[in-house]
Amino acid sequence: MQVTVHCLHCHHRQTLDLEALRDKYGEDAPAMATDLAPRMRCRACKKRAVGFSYTPDPTKHSGMGVSNAYTKAKDGR
Repeated sequence: MQVTVHCLHCHHRQTLDLEALRDKYGEDAPAMATDLAPRMRCRACKKRAVGFSYTPDPTKHSGMGVSNAYTKAKDGR
């Protein structure tokens, strides 16, 4: 999954680096919006009012060499 955070004030957005969050907070740290929101602050305006979007990561593939459903639909494969 890709997790994108967007500021509700200035509309700045950024895709989170989930591996960096794992390294910082531990492997068992939850990645749901209610868990992440208190830790987030907009880099542009410094406000804490943020929203989250969860989408399939188009760069990831399943272990069998077949792309995920999102990539198949996007690329026609």
